[in-house]
Amino acid sequence: MSSLRSSERFTGVIIGAAAILFAASAYNVILANVQNEPNKKSKSKSDALSSTQPEPKLSSQSAVHNVTYATKPEDCQSFSSNTKERPKLHAGALFKLIDIAAGVAARRHAGRSCVTISVDSVVLLKPIYLGDLIHVSASVNRAWGSSMEVGVRIVKESITGQGDNKMEYVSHSYLTFVAINKSKQIAESSYFGKAWQSIFGAPAKPAKPNLALIKPMTRLESRRHLLAGRRRTKRLADAQHGRTREGVSIEIKSKVRQEMQKMMDEYDQQQFNPPSRDIANAIRGDELLRAIEIEVLIQAWAQGEDVVHVHDGMVEVNMPGDEPLLFPEAEVRQKAKKLGIKLPGDARFDPTEYRLQGSATPTWAQSASPPLTPLRRKQSNLHAHKDLQSNSPFVTSQQPLPAVGSGNNSLPVISTLTTSMHIVFPQHTNSIGIIFGGNTMSWSEEVALMACRKIQVKGMMRVPHWKTVSMDGLEFNVQVGVGELMILSAIVVRTYAHSCEVYVLAQAENREGQRRFTNDVLFTMAYCKEQALATQSDTLDGEGKVGSIDDHITSQIIMPANSALESFANASQVRRQQRLELRQMLVRVYGSQGDMASASEQ
Repeated sequence: MSSLRSSERFTGVIIGAAAILFAASAYNVILANVQNEPNKKSKSKSDALSSTQPEPKLSSQSAVHNVTYATKPEDCQSFSSNTKERPKLHAGALFKLIDIAAGVAARRHAGRSCVTISVDSVVLLKPIYLGDLIHVSASVNRAWGSSMEVGVRIVKESITGQGDNKMEYVSHSYLTFVAINKSKQIAESSYFGKAWQSIFGAPAKPAKPNLALIKPMTRLESRRHLLAGRRRTKRLADAQHGRTREGVSIEIKSKVRQEMQKMMDEYDQQQFNPPSRDIANAIRGDELLRAIEIEVLIQAWAQGEDVVHVHDGMVEVNMPGDEPLLFPEAEVRQKAKKLGIKLPGDARFDPTEYRLQGSATPTWAQSASPPLTPLRRKQSNLHAHKDLQSNSPFVTSQQPLPAVGSGNNSLPVISTLTTSMHIVFPQHTNSIGIIFGGNTMSWSEEVALMACRKIQVKGMMRVPHWKTVSMDGLEFNVQVGVGELMILSAIVVRTYAHSCEVYVLAQAENREGQRRFTNDVLFTMAYCKEQALATQSDTLDGEGKVGSIDDHITSQIIMPANSALESFANASQVRRQQRLELRQMLVRVYGSQGDMASASEQ
């Protein structure tokens, strides 16, 4: 009786707790509906706030002033021990700091949570080395409605060994943030809240936050304010005319993603069925298996194994743990003759030729792969035969690239395709549970650097190190949550003398295995040597030209004819010129040594 009462008591507690949670969620949903319900006579509180323009704010009120970070070994490239150059900081580590500082400035200005919706450009002017201090400053350049542009400036502090430290302007970036309405988060904060919405309907769409405008106070702030408006006007004009940031139409950009996906599918198929000049891959599946089985039978028969039996014109071998093998004797003898192996019954057959010296035990009992004489091994059926190489459909016409330095190399774009995958853990997400923009930028840069290793540089068998010069046009179109996969694929779009442009496509995969496009981005990468170019790496020009005329990229990327990828690559020169102009402008405005003390000004 007592156990029944305690069971009833426990059930009552569970039901009561569920009722309280449901009531709390229902209250939040109803409250959100009430807050967003329009009133015929007067506007609601949220509408009133939305219609009222807040007082303008100063940029300095929300700015992040000269926050300092130390460079860590785990965030730097690893160099071989025979180089004197200090390890360089990965751009991905810097991207995370940029996103953090920009996000803090945006949240301070908005007074609420904000998310990154795009990264217009990140320009890296000089490398940062292990041991340098990184000074990060960020401020809101301009605000429109619920969005704002944030500028981030990076200054490094290097130890000179002469009693004072050297301050250098090394990077600048522009990011766009949007403020999030709090009532939307309340309405969707729990499972019961979502269940209530499915029964009684979702609350009315909350009004967008209306951010305070920025009031410029100095000439530099006025210039930043003006340029931010110019960049936004250009983005809106491009969208209105069906153009993208990359200088191609929206239609071309959409086809680029489709062709990229098709290329990825073809690449996966090649990995499962790799073309090869080796006969082991040139013979179809069952033909290859049959060839291996006959060779094993020939070896066992030639060595006098007691597992081989000949009867009724057939040769049978029963090996421990395997199914019996049975082949026509005529076929076996013909194959053995082609391999130059003598079998019992052949003229001048020597039963000891295929046994290990000093042993009466057959080779088969001592080795899973019976050894042959050097001559017989060279003639093994697992090596390519001239009469089969030319006729096999699996022998690819794609030849290895010529030796480095022998002239320009044509490299199909699919040869540069590189894919990486990451699981989104809680530490990768921001305060509202979606992937942190800095992580997306870091992972994108990582796969872009790996794609660069597929191209060749004259005078170097392999390019030891690539560095990021700039990142452009990253838009965060889709939210990615904890537990999902981020799949990033990169291809080299265009090569120049000492740099290349890399396109990265990112997709998210949910728990059901369904993929969706999240964002794409362009990187400019430049190569540098470990020793010979170490002294020149601090004086990179707009495209990172750090080598001499004797050191240049020889690989030329070949795009499919009349494809969207070809059109996309053709627009690369225009994008390159725009990047150079931006770099020159930033150096003129922010790069003077006199401005180093005012690092907070963006």
